This record gives sequence, structure tokens and C-alpha cells, in this order.
Amino acid sequence: MTTFRTPWLRCFAPHTNPKKRLFAFHHGGGSAVFVKNWHTFLGEDVEVVGVQLPGRQERMREKPITQVEALVQPLAQALQPYTDLPFYLFGHSLGAMVSFELARYLCDFTSAQPQALIVSGRHAPQVKSVFPKIARLDDQAFLEGVKNYDGLPAEILAHKELLQLILPSLRADFALSETYFYQPAPPLPHPIAAIGGNADRSVPVANLEAWQKQTRGGFSMQLIDGGHFYFEEQPDAFFTALKQVLDGAS
Repeated sequence: MTTFRTPWLRCFAPHTNPKKRLFAFHHGGGSAVFVKNWHTFLGEDVEVVGVQLPGRQERMREKPITQVEALVQPLAQALQPYTDLPFYLFGHSLGAMVSFELARYLCDFTSAQPQALIVSGRHAPQVKSVFPKIARLDDQAFLEGVKNYDGLPAEILAHKELLQLILPSLRADFALSETYFYQPAPPLPHPIAAIGGNADRSVPVANLEAWQKQTRGGFSMQLIDGGHFYFEEQPDAFFTALKQVLDGAS
């Protein structure tokens, strides 16, 4: 059983003899807790590890990172000791962008290669966002903008105390996304699987499908009934889709 000795990673259910690892990157304003119960759906073969960015939960006192360039190298270093098994990168929304840039870094500078990159609820990096930038707005205008993005689950937006607690990291995460500049490069060598909600207002189907241009290793896309947080609305369909990728790419 592996012990994870880095603040960047949280494993809520370490397995005795896992066959593969899934590193999951949370959405803006989120935390590693969003994968807390995933092991109950994915079984004993898959060890689920949530990525914990600075500025939230036990890392609350750390300054959030607002530039992807400052994020990728320490993430790669944190993951390196735990890439002894076949591993997969999953990212939802902001996490999809971060996991994509991490996959690029791993391919360029390390021998640790993911079996597949699984992107969720995010337009392909070469597609420009049509949404206005909101990270620098005052709190009220910023939160209104978050609602327009469907950027947080409704239950969190309705919880004023919790909202104030996560506001600094949420704002930093939007800054991280809004300052991201895509640099063209050769497609990734491993497969990319895109998953999204068919009613996600922030990610049209064509923008999700555009991830195909970022791989030469095979592409698949699955749409699930629901909005930006479709995996909370349709967990059974989501985990079925996720297991198909984990089984098919191994």
C-alpha cells in the first residue's frame, strides 16, 4: 500500500495492490475532495489520487498559483514517485487545462508517460474562450460571472459562508485559466478521451471535439446528459464512461 508523502496529492482510499492509478485534477474553486468517493465506483484495480493545488483545505495558508508555467514543474515532481504503475490523467474544467499542460511536460522532460489523458468539461486549448474575463472584478460581479459560466455547483453558490472561504482560491483559479496562453506544439503521443455534458453552456460539443487535434494516439468522445457538472447529475453514466477509457487504454 502506497503512502503519499506530498501536499500535492491526496488518496482517500489507498489500495493494497492496485493495477493502475488515476490522477484527477479538480475544477476551479474545487479541491481534491471531489474524488473522495470515486474508489467505490472504480473498484480495487484503480487507485484514485486527487491533485490538491495550493490555497485550499490543508493548503489554505499557501498562496494560490495563478500562472500555469509556475504549476507544471512542481506537479510533475510531485507525481514522479507515484508513476510506478500505469497511470492516467483526468481533469475537469480548469483541471483539464492543467492536466493537458502536465501531460506535455511529462512527455517532453520525463520518462513517465500517461496511458491516456481524459479531459472533461473544457474546450480544447487551441479554441479561444468567448467568455469575458472576470478574475479582476469585484466580488459581486465576479460571482455573477461564475454563475454565468456554470463554474460552481449550485449548492456551493447558495452557501454564503463556504463561498467566502473559497473565494480567494476560486478567483486565483479563474486568473490561472484566463492568463493561460496556448503554445502550439506537436500532438501528444498518447490517447485523449473527452467527456462532457450535452447541455454544458460553457463548452459546445464542437469545442470538446476539437481536443482531437491534440493527439496522434487516438481520440474518443462521450457526451452525457447534463450540464457543466454532469458527473454529479449522472454519476452512473459518468463512471461507466470513465471505466471504458481506463479499460480500453490499458
